[in-house]
Amino acid sequence: LPKYSKSVDHIISEVDVIWLKGNKLSSLFEVEHSTQVYSGLLRFNDILIELGRVDDFNIVADLERENKYIREIHRPTFEKNNLSKLVTFMDYGKVYHWYFDLYGKEYKVNEGM
Repeated sequence: LPKYSKSVDHIISEVDVIWLKGNKLSSLFEVEHSTQVYSGLLRFNDILIELGRVDDFNIVADLERENKYIREIHRPTFEKNNLSKLVTFMDYGKVYHWYFDLYGKEYKVNEGM
């Protein structure tokens, strides 16, 4: 990964999925299957404060965790710096449909391995 600053590089290295446009962070994804939604949002918040230049942030989790995400994203700390406007919640079904729309076929577990 490109180096940004000592204060944020270790945080970026903990993000689950990172999309780059050249050296610019484009999209960040935190898959919150067993970890707290809040921890992913805190990472995003730190990155936004330090770099201020990410196109979008995404929390990926099961649908049952969406209400928890909604409560957490509307905390004052995430509202004040507009992180709440940059984060999207994606449930696993939405990710699956995204894959299907891109490739036009069912995902198979051993595909591409």
